[in-house]
Amino acid sequence: MLMKLAPKRPRSMRKFYFSIGATLVILLLGRYFSLMAQERRAVQQAQFVEDLLQMNSLLPRQVDAVTTLKKIELIYGDTFVYRYRVDLASSSLPWERRAKMQDRAQVKLEALACKEPKVLDAMRRFGFRQWHQYVGDDDGTLFYIDLYPAKLNCST
Repeated sequence: MLMKLAPKRPRSMRKFYFSIGATLVILLLGRYFSLMAQERRAVQQAQFVEDLLQMNSLLPRQVDAVTTLKKIELIYGDTFVYRYRVDLASSSLPWERRAKMQDRAQVKLEALACKEPKVLDAMRRFGFRQWHQYVGDDDGTLFYIDLYPAKLNCST
């Protein structure tokens, strides 16, 4: 009841403009720091990609008795493709043997990825994945393996 009797104070335009100015300053600071973080992330991502693709200068690399890593490239902006040449003809290889080779390669590649926690962490952070393609002597694809770092279970 007493509130109704109290005289209303006129609103100050100074306070109104001050609150708008403070809001704009907060928005601009937030946008500035957001852009700086994006720029830092882009630089880190470019360095990571450059380091991995620099391995191409060391290729070809003998993986085992019949497998040679021929090329590493980046496609679609988020997929590292590792191309292997296997000294076997893909047309004469039965599917059972291909499946066994694929299972063994999958286990080895997952174990190898888990041994490199820094690379795995960077791939998770930047959203990269690995695609390993195995090609026979006759340029036919034997099999391929997709590795998504976010889906790897490296706890063991």
